[in-house]
Amino acid sequence: MKKSKVIVKDSEDQVLFECSLKDREKAFRYAKEMEELGIDVNVIEPSLPETLATSLGMKEDEVEEFRKTIDEEIESHGCCDD
Repeated sequence: MKKSKVIVKDSEDQVLFECSLKDREKAFRYAKEMEELGIDVNVIEPSLPETLATSLGMKEDEVEEFRKTIDEEIESHGCCDD
């Protein structure tokens, strides 16, 4: 079973830091340090449905397809229009 990861990426999508979901606070501390240095970063962590799917044994390509399906469903409701 694959472990869920929390990833910190820079604005060019390069991975700067990675840790397990249980150590997610480390990722947020690291991101804060990078932002204090003037580096724009994004913290990416799995959603609850993704974590559940992974824990139930779903393969990475299946999780990616599941993620796309969720994103499409959310977008279809127009709830995030600016």
